[in-house]
Amino acid sequence: MTALRFRYIGWIAGLFVAMASPDLAGQSLPRMMMAQCSVDSTDAAITVGKAEAALALAVGLSGQVEYVPTAVRDSLVRAAQVPQAQLTALGAATIVNAKLLVFMTMRRLHHLVRTELIVIDVTSPGTQRRGVGYATLRHHHSDETVLADPAMLSSTQRAFAVAMGDSTMYIKTGVDSAFHVRPTHLTAIGGFPFRNDPTAQPWELFKQKVAVSYDLAQSVAHGLANAEGYTVVDIETRDSMYAMLGLHLTENYNDVSAIELQQLSRFEVTHMISGSLQRTDKGAMLTLTLNRILQDERYTALRSVEELVEQDTKIALRDAIERAVGRLLGSD
Repeated sequence: MTALRFRYIGWIAGLFVAMASPDLAGQSLPRMMMAQCSVDSTDAAITVGKAEAALALAVGLSGQVEYVPTAVRDSLVRAAQVPQAQLTALGAATIVNAKLLVFMTMRRLHHLVRTELIVIDVTSPGTQRRGVGYATLRHHHSDETVLADPAMLSSTQRAFAVAMGDSTMYIKTGVDSAFHVRPTHLTAIGGFPFRNDPTAQPWELFKQKVAVSYDLAQSVAHGLANAEGYTVVDIETRDSMYAMLGLHLTENYNDVSAIELQQLSRFEVTHMISGSLQRTDKGAMLTLTLNRILQDERYTALRSVEELVEQDTKIALRDAIERAVGRLLGSD
């Protein structure tokens, strides 16, 4: 049995413990109940039940709030015999003795899961806290259908941490390392211009820049998959974002365009990895740059690294990418 399956079973076991008993008496933590949960009804990978399971576990792992499952909430409301026409979310919270109401929205775009939580304190209904979290879907069932549950949980944890104003909520002592996540910057892969030197000996990497630049972009995305503090939009999901605007032929060997930046911003992408491949007398110089996307269809560089590619092969380029990625977001 794989580590993923062990973690998944642990998730389900934790959920059963969290939802096992409707007896909420004697608990000292503030209680939270679901006011509304919205998912895409056409997406079989993400259901209301799974979304609530992710929320219940995320809240339980925080150690700060007690989640009241919807089934328990409904049971207590029925026992109170309040006419349905007179029942409001605030009224249900009073019956359940919940201090916090949560409105949850979860959507998936290709391999990206987005969770948004709006938390309202019933003692101050005019104020609310909002948190958005992202996670990349990486796993599939044996029949190749997507297994969204791990990404659903991670995105929900991140959204809850943001809403509660505690970015280190899930990396504290007592939280299993399998659930160690923190809020992240949503990051896309930009363009990598190929700058050839006509006076140098021709290289196949530059002759095949269409295929090589795509491979470069994919390699960068894969290398950043586990980068702490960043959720990387994979190439397929990025291209799906562009396709919604009618941009179907992304040229990875060109700088990202203003219209592409505009579309990334619409999807709340705040950072971008770009770079270049420059032919030199020693081979080729690979540059990778971490950028922040600005509001006026521009971006500004935060940090850059360079790595020399000494051989005219994809393997040599991939090795350079691996080294560059490690230095860009890690330590030199």
